[in-house]
Amino acid sequence: MKKKENLILLIYIALLTIAKILVFHNTPLWIFIGAENDDELMYKMAQSLSNGEWLGPYSNNTLVKGLFFPLFLAFNHKIGIPFLDAQTLFYSFACLLFVVACKKMINNNWLLGIMYTFLFFIPA
Repeated sequence: MKKKENLILLIYIALLTIAKILVFHNTPLWIFIGAENDDELMYKMAQSLSNGEWLGPYSNNTLVKGLFFPLFLAFNHKIGIPFLDAQTLFYSFACLLFVVACKKMINNNWLLGIMYTFLFFIPA
């Protein structure tokens, strides 16, 4: 009985993830090219990483921000997954990890499903 409930919870989580990907798949994104310390910097660093040029030409902005986001952008570009889809999958995985960690304290799959739903659709 417990395995069936776990399978239902996983199917529920998978369906929510697919639904969110379908809703946000074609959402337009804007890169503010004039923001040389934010969007433009991340875009240029990701472009350099995609071309195998590490972080691009060294300047006073090279190490201003972290490396993970440009790596994430470059990786998505290389494997062909749109940014919002990859971000949704990554966030879904993080929510799933949290729910799995809470499973030892909360032994109710319905409550875990509600917790996942609230975490996954948080507007922040």
